[in-house]
Amino acid sequence: MQPPGHSHHNLPHRAPDGAKGGFYTNSASVLAQRSGSQRFRIWELPGNYQCSIVGTCLTLSELRALSRKLGLVFPDGMPIDYQIHGYFAKIGETSERPSRLLNKLLDKRHGRAIKQIRHMKTPEELKAHWKTAMENGDIPGPYWAISSHPGVTKELSDYMFGDVHMLSHLVGASNRADLKQLMELETKLGDIEKSHSEECLHYKNRLEQKDTRIEQLRTALEQAKRDAATPLAAPANSAGAFQAIEVKHLERELTRINNENSFRAKAISKHRRKQAALQNKITALEDENQLLANHLTNALAKNSGAGQDAPPGDLSGKSVLYVGGRPKALAHLRSLIENWNGQFLHHDGGIEKSLKELAGAVEKADMVVLPTNCVSHGAVHKLKQLCDRMMKPYIPLRTSGTGSLAAGLSQSLVKDDDLTPSCACCTSPDS
Repeated sequence: MQPPGHSHHNLPHRAPDGAKGGFYTNSASVLAQRSGSQRFRIWELPGNYQCSIVGTCLTLSELRALSRKLGLVFPDGMPIDYQIHGYFAKIGETSERPSRLLNKLLDKRHGRAIKQIRHMKTPEELKAHWKTAMENGDIPGPYWAISSHPGVTKELSDYMFGDVHMLSHLVGASNRADLKQLMELETKLGDIEKSHSEECLHYKNRLEQKDTRIEQLRTALEQAKRDAATPLAAPANSAGAFQAIEVKHLERELTRINNENSFRAKAISKHRRKQAALQNKITALEDENQLLANHLTNALAKNSGAGQDAPPGDLSGKSVLYVGGRPKALAHLRSLIENWNGQFLHHDGGIEKSLKELAGAVEKADMVVLPTNCVSHGAVHKLKQLCDRMMKPYIPLRTSGTGSLAAGLSQSLVKDDDLTPSCACCTSPDS
C-alpha cells in the first residue's frame, strides 16, 4: 500500500465527508451534540488532525505492534515506519476496524490524561490545562485527551496543533545554539593552539640557550674545582680564594637556571593539559550535536510524516528519571526520551519538590540522569546514595542540554550492549 501525503502547514478547515456526528463550529454546538462524557473518536476529527495525533500521541513501537496485530505487510522501497505512519494517519479518517483499534489504543495509552480532564466543561478550562501541560513538557497525553474531549472547539484544536508543530522548530533552535557554541570553541582552540605553538617555540629556544649556558658553567665549574685542588704556595694565596668564590658563584647560577627550567617545563605542561581539555570538550560537543541532529531529523520526520531512520538508541520502554535541569528544556528532553522508546520522569532536585520524594522517584525509574551544571549538591549526594542502595544506573551529564542527554543515554546503552550475553541460548528469538 502507498501511504497518503500529508501537509502539516495547512490547518484543517472542515470535517471530512461522511464523518459521524460532524465536527464543531463553536463551543455551544459541540456541547449540544456531545452530551455527558461522549468523546470524539479519531475518525470524527477533521482530515489533517489524524496525522498530527498519530505522530505525536503514539510511539513507533506502538504503531509497529498494532501493524503486526492487523497483519499489515508493506512493500520495500520506502521506510517502513513512514509507511506505517501514513497508513494509520489515512485510515484514521474512516471508522473501519483498524481505525477503531487505533482509537482504542489511544484511549488506553492516555487513559490517565483523559481522566484528569473528564470534569472540565469549558474551552477555557481545557486551554488552561493545555498550557500547563506545555510548561511541564507533557504533550502526547493532553493532546489526545483534549482533542477528543466533547467540549473542545476548533480554535483550541488549531491552537494546540500550532504548539505541536512548533516543537520541532524549538528543537532546531536548541541545536543551532549548540552549533554556535561549538564554532566559538573551535575558534578559541585555534587561537590557543597558535599561541601555544609560539610559546613552545619561544621556550624551546630559551631552553636551548639555557642548556648551552649550563654546559658552559659546568665546564667552568669543573675547571675551577681542578684549579682549587692544585696545591698553593701559601694558604692565604689570593688566587685560591678567588677561585673558591667563583666556584660558589657558578653553583648558585647553575641552581637558578635549573629552577627556571623547571618552571618553564611546568608552564608548558599546563598549556598542554589546557589544550587537551579543550579538545575533549569539542569532541564531546561534536558527539552531542551529532546525536541531537539525529534526534531532530527523527522528530521533524515524525511530525511531517516523512521517511526517517531508526532513532540513535532504543530504551526498550525503560523509565528514565531526570533530576534537576531547566524547566523550559523539559519538553525537548521528554521528546528525546519518548522518541527513543522510553518513559520520562522528572524531579526538580529540591527547588519545588521535596528531596524526600527522591526515593520514590528513583524506585520507579530504571535509570537516573542529572545535569551536573544544573542541580544542587544536596540532591547529587542524596541521589548517589539512593542509586547505590537500589542498584540503579546513575548517569551524570556534562550540561542540561538535549545533546548532553542524548550522549549520556547513548553511552549507557553501549555499556549495556557490551554486558549483554552473546551466546545462542541467551539471545531472544526476535534479535
